Amino acid sequence: MERYQGGIKAMTYLNNTLRIMIDPGYGCDDDRMPNTCPGDENINLSIAFYLRYELEKEGMQHIELTRYSNIYVPLARRIELAELYNADMFISIHCDNFYREKENGYTIWIGTAATGNTFLLADRTNRNFTRDFPNHKRFGIKHGKHQVVNQPRTSILVECKAIRKPENQVKFAQSIKDAVIWCAKR
Repeated sequence: MERYQGGIKAMTYLNNTLRIMIDPGYGCDDDRMPNTCPGDENINLSIAFYLRYELEKEGMQHIELTRYSNIYVPLARRIELAELYNADMFISIHCDNFYREKENGYTIWIGTAATGNTFLLADRTNRNFTRDFPNHKRFGIKHGKHQVVNQPRTSILVECKAIRKPENQVKFAQSIKDAVIWCAKR
């Protein structure tokens, strides 16, 4: 059963129809990202796998990734994959190349014309990060013209410091998962 709210397709969790596309950011051959720290592409992928696992533990069954290995997937192809999958939600995960080893923090990007569920997902993700990472710099929610967030679906781009410790990668994924579940149950 689909419900509509303010012209935006409401996400339905209880009947397990929510389709999520997770984008683990840039891959190894992305020469447009010259300032990234070595291994960032693997951290993006690791967090994406943890997020998928956490969502599956909650009973969500329709989850795909834009890449499953350390390869480069062009931005246009990532959007095309979300379209082909008929994704209701798109979550892009990136290590922010402006952060360096002694700094930490996060930024959540949404599209310039974002509405409804995108705002809810971004706000809840921001709140969860504030709760789970109290010592991190909070750059909050920002509007941007990034291709991955300017889509006709609930879309956020999460930029984080290159989280090197696996336990923090899991915690980061759990924070996003909690936001997805919260939004999907609304």
